[in-house]
Amino acid sequence: MHPTSLAKRQLDAQNRSIAAAEAIAQKHGLALPAARQVRQPDIAQMLKWEALADFLEALVNTQPGVTLADVLAIEGLSKTSARAIRRHFGEPEEDPTDEE
Repeated sequence: MHPTSLAKRQLDAQNRSIAAAEAIAQKHGLALPAARQVRQPDIAQMLKWEALADFLEALVNTQPGVTLADVLAIEGLSKTSARAIRRHFGEPEEDPTDEE
C-alpha cells in the first residue's frame, strides 16, 4: 500500500475511533480526555491515541448501570411484565405457557 494511502486510512480510522469513543462517553456520562494541541502531526496523532487509550481504560473500570438481569430480579415482578421487558430488549422469552 502506498504510504500516502496508508496514512490517510490510519487518520480516518483514528477519527472514526475517537468519534465512536465520544458517543460512548456521552452515553455513559463520561468525558473523553482532551489531547493536547501540538504543531507536529505525528505527535498530535500519538496524543490522540493516548487520550483514546485513557478513555477505554476508564470505560473498562466503570461500573455498569442497571442491567436487564437486575430489572428481571426485582421481587414481585409479574411474569407478564418480565416477558414484556424481555421482548422490549430483544431477549428470548421464557416458556409462554407459564402462568402468573
